Amino acid sequence: MSSKENMMKNKRKFDEFYSDIEDKIISFNKLNKDNYLVYENQMFCPDCRKAKLSYVFNTKTPHLKSKSGGKNPPHQESCPYGYKPASNNSVRNHIDALNNTQIEHKLASMMRYLLTDKSIRQTFLSDDTGQNNPMLIEAVAGATRTYNTMRRKSLGAYFTEEDKGEIYVFYGKGNLKLNDKGNYAFLKIVIGGKTISVHRPKNLIPNDIEENAEYYIVCIGYLKDSLFKIELLKSNCLKYQRV
Repeated sequence: MSSKENMMKNKRKFDEFYSDIEDKIISFNKLNKDNYLVYENQMFCPDCRKAKLSYVFNTKTPHLKSKSGGKNPPHQESCPYGYKPASNNSVRNHIDALNNTQIEHKLASMMRYLLTDKSIRQTFLSDDTGQNNPMLIEAVAGATRTYNTMRRKSLGAYFTEEDKGEIYVFYGKGNLKLNDKGNYAFLKIVIGGKTISVHRPKNLIPNDIEENAEYYIVCIGYLKDSLFKIELLKSNCLKYQRV
């Protein structure tokens, strides 16, 4: 892989931003080349709300990026967006080291952080060490202890080929449908005008899905065979909660 390809593959993207004028977090999907100037000077990191963001438009991968230099403040210390993204191996090792109860607690914390109570991000960021932030994982090399951030991807965002194979914390709010095949099932996540499938083994086929209800959804996995199929890192790396 060339250095340019590697840079593109690891490009940091924001699926949402904080608007200081509207005092709320707004989805990146609401931006386009015709309206982004309305928000141009009021877009900030959705976590720390300190670092300024700018909209980069191109036909293949329009995205938000942090402004740098000059009077632009950096991300607040302990903000997940201020850390390097964790490698796939690091995330796998981290999840493998957790038992089922710990994974359940981590998913619950991620759901609060990303979906049900976004104001709680400020509470987590008041912890200067960052060790309690559900989006950060510890990396230890000898006597050196550092943190990396788990990549996140809104289920309602645009997926591209460069997203395939990368482990993400997927999150969003949408409807759920069950396609039961008998020995296994596909849980269909309907969100943002698209449908994403998640495989469920026979012993984990849910029986509590209400197709007309809205759910908060968070899972850890990667796009395997297509842009519309998520392979979970572990079979229990999925949590949903009725809105």
